[in-house]
Amino acid sequence: MHSQSYQRLFTMTKGAAQEMEIKCNANSSFTYLPHPSVPHKDSIFRAKNKIYLGNNCKLIWGEIITCGRTLKDEVFTFSKYHNSTEIFLNHRLIIKENIVMQPSFINPSKMGQLEGYTHQASLIIIDETIDTDFFTNVVNDYLQQQIEISFGVSTTHTNGIIIRILGYKGEPLFNYLNHIAQLTKTIKSTIYAT
Repeated sequence: MHSQSYQRLFTMTKGAAQEMEIKCNANSSFTYLPHPSVPHKDSIFRAKNKIYLGNNCKLIWGEIITCGRTLKDEVFTFSKYHNSTEIFLNHRLIIKENIVMQPSFINPSKMGQLEGYTHQASLIIIDETIDTDFFTNVVNDYLQQQIEISFGVSTTHTNGIIIRILGYKGEPLFNYLNHIAQLTKTIKSTIYAT
């Protein structure tokens, strides 16, 4: 599932909420790579995602949050952005991501936050058939070739990988996530062909 354009979060007084629940039966796959979210000045947004996976499911789940509309000098002028994602395997919680940004309370540019970067991307890949150690090295090699980003790649206790990328523009981050998603297919094709 893809989005057609950037998700604009307009100025609001009470806020907006979005809830998504996804159920994947055994042996199914689901990919969600939306365009970046752009919170406008004074926007308040909360998203709650629950994903239920059966055995041998494949999941690729991406998210990108920007600092706002930079061309309108709206850099971290939104009120609050909160996105919670819970992933369950056979009804057991295996991953919980909780991204909260509230610039009036915690400066996103400070140490331990975005540290000077303005955009954050995350990608979760759950796939029982992928060699996570090998794929982690492939993703590391690919991202090290990119400029003006910082990133981290971690494996999960289930057969999965979590990737976090910090950068300055939404479109390159969106392209990186899509490229990594395609790498999962390419690597599997190469492994099965040998």
